[in-house]
Amino acid sequence: VPESRANVNRTSYIPENFTSNDFDKLDMYQKIDAISSEKELEDYRNDIIDQYGRLPKEVDMLFMKKALDLRISLPYVQSYREIKGATEITFSPLFSQQVDGVRLFEGFTKISKDITIRYRSGTIIAEIPNVKDSLKTAIEVIDCAGKARKNEN
Repeated sequence: VPESRANVNRTSYIPENFTSNDFDKLDMYQKIDAISSEKELEDYRNDIIDQYGRLPKEVDMLFMKKALDLRISLPYVQSYREIKGATEITFSPLFSQQVDGVRLFEGFTKISKDITIRYRSGTIIAEIPNVKDSLKTAIEVIDCAGKARKNEN
């Protein structure tokens, strides 16, 4: 299964003041790119923190983008896109038929009162207004949706 990649318009890179060693940078980019699970990503992030200390926001964003990529590759996520002023996550038709709608709505409301949910052509679409932490919110929305599936407890 080819991994989906979020087309996210955020600055993410490894700045000179974090490490000026090009080999270390390349190694870090390659390792992040090769990660295939949330646990692996979290472990690697902790290793980098242990090795270098606190992550600058650009490096943190690399990890955040990868976390989002891992989630939009999940079978119940059909698409992720940033539109003017918002982020739109479309869930698969199968998920949309089988989800506990009340649980989904309650979960989304706990994350943010500004998330709107639409049902179009057999799919549920969540729209998140672009705010400071919209990437983090998108990750929370996808996690919440996963927990709202009827076969999950």
